[in-house]
Amino acid sequence: MEVKIFTAEIIYHLFDQFTAYMKDVAEKRRAEIGAEAVFPCVLRIIPENVFMQKNPIVVGVDIVEGIAKIGTPIVVPDQTVEDFDHPGQRKMLELGKIVSMERDNKPVETAKRGEAVCIKIQGSAAQSYIQYGRHFDADNNLVSKLSRNSIDLLKENFKSALQKEDWMLVIKLKKVFNII
Repeated sequence: MEVKIFTAEIIYHLFDQFTAYMKDVAEKRRAEIGAEAVFPCVLRIIPENVFMQKNPIVVGVDIVEGIAKIGTPIVVPDQTVEDFDHPGQRKMLELGKIVSMERDNKPVETAKRGEAVCIKIQGSAAQSYIQYGRHFDADNNLVSKLSRNSIDLLKENFKSALQKEDWMLVIKLKKVFNII
């Protein structure tokens, strides 16, 4: 039945086994849902560090707020495009997902507020027309695309990984994305 049974002669050893087991379970859960849980971030493009203008877009960015992670979907909230799924409506310009990040020519998984990194944003085939300098530029901030589901997953599994200012950014971005 896959029930874990703990045994020990000393109660403290039993407690240590249990806490180690719970930590392992939480880590496995985080790994499973890591792609769906989107961490909030606001990125500012460094204009002199634009390396590729089309898909994949490769730019140097400053992390203005939040935490940037590989797998984060990126949008330009102040630029809109025609929504082909809903004719007559417009939606935010979606660039794609961060597929890699580097700091000092070394790959990194995450970057926090105040750090500068180079990111590679890979868009889908439908997003391949998007070009830096034509559809967006260094005047536009890049923002992680949050959803109700991604916020719920953050609350359930990554509550301790986020600081108070990160949760304040989630609240701010909820307004941008009209999330209730």
